[in-house]
Amino acid sequence: MELVQLADGEFRDKLITKMLSLCYEEGFARISDFEWYISVLMDLARLPALQQGKLVCAQLLDVAVRVPTLRENAMLRMV
Repeated sequence: MELVQLADGEFRDKLITKMLSLCYEEGFARISDFEWYISVLMDLARLPALQQGKLVCAQLLDVAVRVPTLRENAMLRMV
């Protein structure tokens, strides 16, 4: 996440897009810790001038729907 925060412009946009794409592949098959991923998505959502806001939002909602044990935690973080 630190690299994303330090990056800017087109490089940051490509980095975030690739990261979200890799994590989402095959229904989040690469994610073993969904609490961590919710945290990452929330950190991304707070970045200024985020071009991928809709994608971050969609993934937050998707994780909350797919992982019932995280729903309450995810919703509390989104408030």
